[in-house]
Amino acid sequence: CNISYICSVLLTGSQDHSIGVLDCTTGQLALHISNAHENPIYSMFQFEFHNNELLATGDDDGVIKVREKKKISPY
Repeated sequence: CNISYICSVLLTGSQDHSIGVLDCTTGQLALHISNAHENPIYSMFQFEFHNNELLATGDDDGVIKVREKKKISPY
């Protein structure tokens, strides 16, 4: 089976309040943030702003957090 990827990463948000970033080219977990929110995470968006890669997440209570990816330590 041959799969084509539009993006190079898969973003995951979880009911355990964690965030995961899977590198689709290697199949490895590139980033994991435990307790990223106080409530389950239901929305995620990765974007660039002024040459900074940002990750926005939203939880069940409507809280939105925006992080610079370069400032997030893997694991």
